[in-house]
Amino acid sequence: MRGVFSGLLVVCLAAGVARAEEVRLPPTSTPESAAPDASPAVTPAPERGELASRPERYSGVFAGPGGPFLVVNEALLGLAAGAVVARATQSDPNRAFLSVVGGATVLAGLGFTYSHFVPVGRKTAVLGAFASVAGFLMGAGINAYARIPDGLEQGLVVVGTGQAALAAILLSTLGQADISGGDMGVVITGGTWGLLLSLMAVGAFTPAGVTPDFRPVLFMPAMGMALGGVVAALTEVKGNRIPALAILPMAVGVSLYGLGALMNAPQAGATVGMAATAGTLALMLLLGPSPLEEPSRVADADDRDAPHIVALPMALPAGTRGQDVALGGGVALAF
Repeated sequence: MRGVFSGLLVVCLAAGVARAEEVRLPPTSTPESAAPDASPAVTPAPERGELASRPERYSGVFAGPGGPFLVVNEALLGLAAGAVVARATQSDPNRAFLSVVGGATVLAGLGFTYSHFVPVGRKTAVLGAFASVAGFLMGAGINAYARIPDGLEQGLVVVGTGQAALAAILLSTLGQADISGGDMGVVITGGTWGLLLSLMAVGAFTPAGVTPDFRPVLFMPAMGMALGGVVAALTEVKGNRIPALAILPMAVGVSLYGLGALMNAPQAGATVGMAATAGTLALMLLLGPSPLEEPSRVADADDRDAPHIVALPMALPAGTRGQDVALGGGVALAF
């Protein structure tokens, strides 16, 4: 009897162990029920010939990213030229209005046509805007020296010189994706220095009691930009060195010139200001790090040190004798 119970106990234990093993076993997976692969599908790269055949345009309207800026710049130059022509037709408001709108439309159309077919980089467009302003001022200087009467002739002169300066920038960069931020900063700095130094020179060499002749100042931005272009062609300046070399020496000179004007000593202030500007620049070049870029580290067209345009309010002297202050919109070049 004990043998029978012992046998039954062994059988029950074996059945329980088998039942537990059956419960622990995971469900068998079949190839059909396996989870699908979660890895993303990889799109095959296009062939080299397919990439080469695609047109590399910025958009359907403009061939390069600087096209919109170029069109806006041309429209503003046309407005200014139209305003010069409108001075002679103040008695007829309709003709004056048509002169302003017509000038903006014609030049904006030229800028649009060029930028639609020819790629223009952003920094090239910004540099072209500064060059067109310098050319416009040079045209105003030609009108002042030649004493051309108000009217269409003056408008054609300022338009011609402005467009010639812009064309010089566009033709010199034709075939390039864009210019470097360092080259752009050097050329713009040359024009700015030409304007400010010539203003201080007029103040320094004009005798007391004599009305200053500012006509030569109108030519200095274009000449300064031309000199800056020569420097940019011969050297490669680091873009991050432009702010210190351009702003700090000129800030020292302009501050001393303003201090002299406040103390009723504009000639002394202008003379000391120009000397301080040159001395500050010389010390920075001698004691500071080299502003030149090694050929192997020349920044490409989309370097991060590129200057850009920032809008800001500006306060300028106004009125017949400059005794009033006018507040309006302006732009600054941020580095």
